[in-house]
Amino acid sequence: MSIRNLKMGIFTLLALSAPLASASELFLSDIPWSLATNGNGAVKRNKSTGVNGVYHPLTIGGRVFQKGFGVAAPSKIRYALDKKYTAFSSSVGVDDEVVNAGSVEFKVYGDGKLLYQSGVMKGKDGAKSINVSVAGVTTLELLVTKGPDNAVNDHADWGNAKLVGAVSKPAPEPKPTPGILFNTGITADCAKMGSNARTPIPKNAIDVTDSPYRADKSGKFDSTAAISAAIRTSRDGDVILFPKGDYKLSTISVPSRRALLAERGTNLFSVNGPIFRVDPGASGYLIEGFQLVGGGILMNGASDNGKIRLNGFRDIAGDALFMNYASKVTNTTIEHNDFQRIGSNGILSFGMSTNSKILNNTFNGLFEGIHVFFDAGSSPTGRMDVSCNELQQIGRHAIELQEGGPFGCEKNAYGQVSRPDKCGIPQSYNLFVEHNYVHNWQKVNAEGMALSNATGEMINVTIRNNRFLGENLPVSFNATQQVKRCDYNGDRISNEGCLPTNYTGVELMGQNSLVYENNYVSGFGMGAWLSTGTHFKLRNNVFCGQYLWRDGVNWGNIMSFEPLYKWPTLDADSSNIFMKNCP
Repeated sequence: MSIRNLKMGIFTLLALSAPLASASELFLSDIPWSLATNGNGAVKRNKSTGVNGVYHPLTIGGRVFQKGFGVAAPSKIRYALDKKYTAFSSSVGVDDEVVNAGSVEFKVYGDGKLLYQSGVMKGKDGAKSINVSVAGVTTLELLVTKGPDNAVNDHADWGNAKLVGAVSKPAPEPKPTPGILFNTGITADCAKMGSNARTPIPKNAIDVTDSPYRADKSGKFDSTAAISAAIRTSRDGDVILFPKGDYKLSTISVPSRRALLAERGTNLFSVNGPIFRVDPGASGYLIEGFQLVGGGILMNGASDNGKIRLNGFRDIAGDALFMNYASKVTNTTIEHNDFQRIGSNGILSFGMSTNSKILNNTFNGLFEGIHVFFDAGSSPTGRMDVSCNELQQIGRHAIELQEGGPFGCEKNAYGQVSRPDKCGIPQSYNLFVEHNYVHNWQKVNAEGMALSNATGEMINVTIRNNRFLGENLPVSFNATQQVKRCDYNGDRISNEGCLPTNYTGVELMGQNSLVYENNYVSGFGMGAWLSTGTHFKLRNNVFCGQYLWRDGVNWGNIMSFEPLYKWPTLDADSSNIFMKNCP
């Protein structure tokens, strides 16, 4: 597992040999950037920027590159070189995934000076080679600008982008005990969690544009009635096909045992409200391959054995995927979806339960990414996963996980029970939060946490192999944050001057038997805030950041505050690493 270069999202594990780098070469995709912006979604390491949520190897004119970046114009990637290297080289061009479409221009700057300009390159062009001197350069910037047409297909690749001729080798990274691995490469764990292959469309699929339905795919007319009629006349096991095109829709009901499939290039535009509503009690449904614009998916009651995959959610004012308070969602997988420019939550669930999974999704430009209230009473033999997701440009919490059991039922130091209504509620079990990548924040409103995990008395929580970076977070608050011991106030604690209100890497509270291991947390005002739980185990984690140090003193990258009701049983050994300077 790679901690230094954890690369999440939707990808296919490739059996390709990595290009060999000599002792004096360093591939840029193997080290963290200082800034990365992208025209659509996140900058992708070692894979294309993707089409409809499907990613490919970096390929220009039939030539495949295992290392490098896939971007969408306009894009900028910045690296701090600190005058350590002599040359930069790369092969650049439009990725083959857009066939002959797209037009872009590549530019390389060193300390603000233009070092290379490719001229306009189109999809039919082959790769161009770059080899420029960066001797004495402190800051390297790689820019891709859009060509004379629109930017829809401007998918560009920096193939085998690398620095050459290190003047001095970078300082070696600290090595903790085996468990944290700083090696690079695609993690096989996420590939095993779910394929991004599209479901084959059978010949007998019900085409919503055929007679008698005749849904309009030009985007001129509302097709809600036509598509609803096609679904109503379908039978269990049928596939409802949306051919490539633009559809205007109000809300479409999704019943049990139906597969709604879209051809590539199918866009659904909301007329009013959510585009899809999963029927209460629905089971065995599939929603796959759509671009949903202006409206998302509502799960309006208990459902089971559903799949929502390979969809794009765009420009939605509220929540993109909302499971309301009546929803108890079991055996459901939400995977390989892409969320862009969402005004509230990418995924907001009030009832995720046994064997449900949120896997391999990407989030860019949201107030909150994933916000889940787990259903109390999940099966002790099942598990729930929030894993392999990439989140950036988040405005508050990237991943917020709550509830799950009788939090507040136990007595506090004064013999009081805070939430008697919670007593006797069944507990939740077996939550796994693994291989997530959080970085490149937008302006944060009031507070920001990469992971807030306050899941009541959930039993058996595993948080491991995640990478949480505080890129672009303001530092003024971090530099002046004062750490104070909290005071009891009856059965509550005072927040003033006590709880971390801004920019915390990880908040962990309320779990019973939690394992937190092999995580990398950097750039936050506080590495981890722990309280209100039992049997916390911290192993092989890295916490680093300038603002965790003040006046030459390490104030403690792990802060364990006095909890609401009882101290956590904390088991944190010397395998954890605390660093002032992040590698």
